[in-house]
Amino acid sequence: FSLTIFIVFLFSRRFGLSDLNAMSVSLLISSGQLVLFYFDMFHYDQPALLGIMLFLFCLDKFYNNELSPNKLLFIGIFSSIWGRGYSLNLIFLGWFLFDLFSQREKGELFLNFKKLVSFRLLLLSGFLSAALLFSNIYLESRVRNIDLMETSIVDSAKRRIGIKKDSSQDFGHLRNATKQINRFVKNLFPYSVGRMFNGKYDEVKKEKSGHAFVLSHLNIFIFLFVIIFSLKQKPKGYFNFKPHHWFIFLAGFCWTLPMKKLIIPHEYTIMYLLPLCLLPYIYIFKKNEKKFSNIVFVLSFSLFISSLYLKKYDVETNQQVVKKFTSDFQNIYEVARSNNLNLSFGNDARKLISWAPYAKCFYFEDKPIYKKSKFIITEKIIDGVNLTPGNQNLFLFQKN
Repeated sequence: FSLTIFIVFLFSRRFGLSDLNAMSVSLLISSGQLVLFYFDMFHYDQPALLGIMLFLFCLDKFYNNELSPNKLLFIGIFSSIWGRGYSLNLIFLGWFLFDLFSQREKGELFLNFKKLVSFRLLLLSGFLSAALLFSNIYLESRVRNIDLMETSIVDSAKRRIGIKKDSSQDFGHLRNATKQINRFVKNLFPYSVGRMFNGKYDEVKKEKSGHAFVLSHLNIFIFLFVIIFSLKQKPKGYFNFKPHHWFIFLAGFCWTLPMKKLIIPHEYTIMYLLPLCLLPYIYIFKKNEKKFSNIVFVLSFSLFISSLYLKKYDVETNQQVVKKFTSDFQNIYEVARSNNLNLSFGNDARKLISWAPYAKCFYFEDKPIYKKSKFIITEKIIDGVNLTPGNQNLFLFQKN
């Protein structure tokens, strides 16, 4: 995460921002509502994002004759093996198409594509990714003793691409676009600001007073002041905007559009549009004079620190909601394990964990959950024998 934000800083510098303004942009980008919320998530999309940002940064240097083709090839291939790095293959494909159709000499539009660096990179990374992917599929089939086509990797790929129909992932283009726009806009606001408008956190609505509530409102005014103050400055130079910059800022769509069945259910994947989030901030902060940059930097830093604190506060608040069920789940598991009971969830308990579908896997480990059983996990007192009288919120009943 830190390395990704450092590349954001270097990106901002390339577009003419001073060090202070570039640091302000980096702080606000890293304070983004979804970027910050998922920054410590242990997931392979984070290193993939780092690889994408590194490649796009080097791509701009390549177009400005600051990087040789061979070095760009090495960086591109090296970046494509980080985490979900194969997402870069679609970005390489997008660059190849952009490169192909931006050839100035019409007679050479399709004749010299083999000479293009983008084509060589697409070819090499494609072979490497295919080899690594097949290796993973083969290892899974050996470990699980199943056919190659029955592995979870192949099954997931079929669902994401749309070969295998899955009603739970049947998303239309309008819903896809609406979701992405909503997430993108949310990500432009610091966490300390956006939390006040996020219906996901009911506790925020219930606060109404206290330091977190006051701090969030204060941050709204600080953020508005930073943006309006910067917009009112006289323009300090303009973008030296080149055609390849459009590809760089829009590169994330090369992955998010074709993989909508992966993107829509997972909010954190908005991180792939991080290059596009840079565009409005670079435009706004490019106007700041040096004497005003100090003020903007201090305020941006305060927004970043506030966002870190409030994210920690919200996570700990939400943990309290879950914590009260943990000991109850543990008691239920011990009773079921020691007596070899077949468990099922009552309707109320099923709704309780609907927001966390893997909770039962976490709490019950190797204990299977059945659709119907006379041993029911429920929040309500029902007719039968309460096998967990010491529980406070969730109980295990044996139906009469």
